[in-house]
Amino acid sequence: MVDGGNGGIILGAYGLRWNVWYYFVGGNKTTKDSEAFMHPAGFPEKLAADHIISWSNEGDLVFDPMCGSGTTLKMAERLNRHWFGCDVSQEYVDIANERIRQEHSQLKFAF
Repeated sequence: MVDGGNGGIILGAYGLRWNVWYYFVGGNKTTKDSEAFMHPAGFPEKLAADHIISWSNEGDLVFDPMCGSGTTLKMAERLNRHWFGCDVSQEYVDIANERIRQEHSQLKFAF
């Protein structure tokens, strides 16, 4: 958001964003889930997380109509959003379900 009063820039809760985002891709370092690499078109978890944070609030529903290996669903779960995903491939739905199961099985602590 630009401050029209003095020409300065006001940073939001998540900092200043530009229209180009940079992510490390490749090298099998975009996730620790080995299951994710069973899908040929995976993308970085941080990319999914940044879009979820940018376009929704906690408690909102995130829908991914081509969920593939479930990266968007996993990050929606981690960011306290409800989620719904589907895919035409049962193999990919199974991968997504396994990744969500693993996300649920991790212990979560609040300090």
